[in-house]
Amino acid sequence: MRMYPSRIVCHAVALISLLAVSAGCVKRMSATNEPGKAEATAFATLRSLAVSADASRIELTSDKPFTYTSYKAGAPAKIVVDLSMTEPGSVASDIEVNRGNLRRIGLLRQPVGGGVLTRVEISLARDADFTVATDPSDKKKLLVTLMPAETEASALPPEVKEVLPVEAKIIEQTVSPEASPKPAESVSVVMLGEEVTAGQGAKAESGELQRRLNAIVTVKDGVELSIAGSVQTFNSFKLSKPDRIVLDIFGMKNALANSVVPIGAFGVANARVGSTPDKVRVVLDASQETLPPFEVVKSDLGLKIRFKPQTAGQAAPAAPFTPSPAAPVVASVPVPAAVKVEVPSPPHSRGSLETLDFNVVDGVSRITMKLSGTCEPGHPVQVAQGLSLSIKDCQVPKGLQRALDTSQFGSPVLAVTPYQVKVQGAFVAKVMVRLHGNPPFTMKRKGDILVLDVATPVTSPVAKLPASPSAARPATETELADELAPAARSEEMMVQIPRSEAGKRAAKKEYRGRRVTLEFSDADVRKIFQLIAEVSNLNFLIADDVTGTISIKLVNVPWDQALDVILDAKDLGMQQDGNIVQIKPKAKMQTQADAELAAKKAAELNMELSTAVFEVNYAAVSEVAIQFAALKSDRGTITKDDRTSRVIVKDIQTALDDMRQLLKTLDSPEKQVMIEARIVEATSTFTRDLGVQWGLHYKDGSASVAGINTVDTGFGGVVSSAGPGSTGSGGLGLGMSFGKLTSNIQLDMRLAAAATIGQVKIISTPKVVTLNNKAAKISQGQSIPYQTFSAEGTKTEFVEAALTLEVTPHITSDGAVSMKIKASNNSPGTGSPPPINKKEATTELVVANGETTVIGGIYVDSDTDSDTGIPFLADIPLLGWLFKSNTKQKTKTELLIFITPKVVI
Repeated sequence: MRMYPSRIVCHAVALISLLAVSAGCVKRMSATNEPGKAEATAFATLRSLAVSADASRIELTSDKPFTYTSYKAGAPAKIVVDLSMTEPGSVASDIEVNRGNLRRIGLLRQPVGGGVLTRVEISLARDADFTVATDPSDKKKLLVTLMPAETEASALPPEVKEVLPVEAKIIEQTVSPEASPKPAESVSVVMLGEEVTAGQGAKAESGELQRRLNAIVTVKDGVELSIAGSVQTFNSFKLSKPDRIVLDIFGMKNALANSVVPIGAFGVANARVGSTPDKVRVVLDASQETLPPFEVVKSDLGLKIRFKPQTAGQAAPAAPFTPSPAAPVVASVPVPAAVKVEVPSPPHSRGSLETLDFNVVDGVSRITMKLSGTCEPGHPVQVAQGLSLSIKDCQVPKGLQRALDTSQFGSPVLAVTPYQVKVQGAFVAKVMVRLHGNPPFTMKRKGDILVLDVATPVTSPVAKLPASPSAARPATETELADELAPAARSEEMMVQIPRSEAGKRAAKKEYRGRRVTLEFSDADVRKIFQLIAEVSNLNFLIADDVTGTISIKLVNVPWDQALDVILDAKDLGMQQDGNIVQIKPKAKMQTQADAELAAKKAAELNMELSTAVFEVNYAAVSEVAIQFAALKSDRGTITKDDRTSRVIVKDIQTALDDMRQLLKTLDSPEKQVMIEARIVEATSTFTRDLGVQWGLHYKDGSASVAGINTVDTGFGGVVSSAGPGSTGSGGLGLGMSFGKLTSNIQLDMRLAAAATIGQVKIISTPKVVTLNNKAAKISQGQSIPYQTFSAEGTKTEFVEAALTLEVTPHITSDGAVSMKIKASNNSPGTGSPPPINKKEATTELVVANGETTVIGGIYVDSDTDSDTGIPFLADIPLLGWLFKSNTKQKTKTELLIFITPKVVI
């Protein structure tokens, strides 16, 4: 019995030693076999989630290196980080932060094929840039850093957001061999100190900020981007319908003040610039439908988009094989036009899917896969959601086992999801391509590159329903909306539906909606309206009594025209308020309008009558009363007081308010116009007299010759007896006597030479000011009496000889003045009774404010030349001037009328 306790102690010591040895062996075996676990169970697990004190940084810790994808979602601002092949572990509950710009952190576990994905959603108070990177010293730590306000990149404009797809880049982290991780501990959420925020991540970010896009300039052969710092990686691709060139520059920030830069050359209208935390996107929009061929090369400033001239008759180049926008291309390696180099794959013990890229090339959605080893792809099979591709003897790495959202590219491909399954002990890689519609597709393989092309239909979107309800299951509302939702987001649309009353639309209407193709057979009309609502990006409210089916085939028509056709076919009416469209039967819409009118009249009958006195300052009281009569209610009364220029109205308050608003428009002072006329009269006269007259006198007192005692005669020209210089006004007059030729005969001569020049100029300037559209008259002159004789006796009448201006102006909408004008300048002539010399002009014309124009003119030119002399002798050359006289007269008369209108404020 004394030995029993010692035996117990020995047994206990032996048992403890055995347990210790067993525990050590198990631990070493676990560490040894850890890398050899099956892929299906090799999931990472989140161990902790920590938020800094200022909520500017979030730290995630896992038991294995991270494989992640990050992008920014829409409103409200949200950062999404997808952790591939990672379990949330104990960090499965949402965290409310509500500090700084950080509001909430949510975690969601999503199964993907044979794997799992943990989605971390970080809700923000306002939009901000961010960076996601692993800790350089520990690959098991993932740091999400929010940028402060002063370093945020410019927000994306709406027109750039539409072509900026969700980031589809798969980031493969290189895992260095290291010791096996420690067993997972209990997970706790802690707050990091301020000193942790100034780590390596901030240094890396400051280095990135040195590379910035400073300017976009147009050069002789293309468009050049001025970039500060070196360009590391960039990617370019082309979108069609209309053509757009998209250039992504990775590791770059935007320093431009404007998000839209006009180009106006090479068929490019403008350049739109947007930015995300890891890249800057530049989109070149075509001014027409197409753009010339291009290439993107490095330049001295940074990058250049060089356009190549395309000669006539040149064949279109083959579709370039470019990588996905999500996969950056090293700038020093040009993008090949096609896959020309076949790189032999190294021997593998088993096949694998190494890379998967998605891109849109000239309207073709291209999925490019690189295979290695024993991978044998089969033929794509059409399934309910799209295409399913199986690749035998092929595995999918953990980093690729997640869904790529491609709906933002505006193509028939909505998503691409690679995953792997086991069939009879062998791995099979599956690629699920989700499509909308039923587009054609082709697949080809060259070496280790497998390319699946999905063509975009020409008339997209195409919505097809089953031929009959019994032939197949009717498409659900969600499926029909998914058919057209990506197309509605892919490009800009000009939406314009004019508001209609009681279902009436204009007979001639310009349709500007996006073109669609609709093919339906006995389809529910309500589902068709839901499709159009998706395309138009409007909210449709469809009444309960809108029912029935319709069979229709519309090919490549604007969606608003298709809507009108369907409304007319089903006798429906439409009414739009903002972005809400109501669709009801026309009869119901008319009944509703009548009911609203009846309710309005009934409400007016219960309103109290009030009295208002309106003072009229400028308008006519009678005209204002007539306008008020059109606005009064059935119980209203209107009276006017011309003495005080007031209108007294007794009516309901709403009618009085309408009248008061109308009076503000009507009772405004008219503009005044000053019209100035210039009537210019100019008379020019010229008179010249030249002549020689001979005189012969005979006087004989004894009358010895035939009983004649005196003879006085003159011959030659006609010369005044007083001579041209008798008035003392000039000229030359000369008389000579040659004495007596005999005792009874005397000869003498008279010579006359004179010229008279006269000029008369009379300017009359009447001026008058009048209101717009009111006639005015101004006159100055004299009334001349005339006596008339009749059976009634002698009667005296007066006739005006005056300067008169009559005008009626009208100010046009563009500020010019339209006038009806009558201008006259009548004067009395010589005689008894004197005649009236009339000078008048009547016209209608438009003259710009302050300008002068000639409305009319009269020009009279009179020229008189006369010779008087002895016949035959006057015709003798030179000597004939001794026997004749010459008189020459010239008279010129001009009358011009000028008009100058001026608007007086």
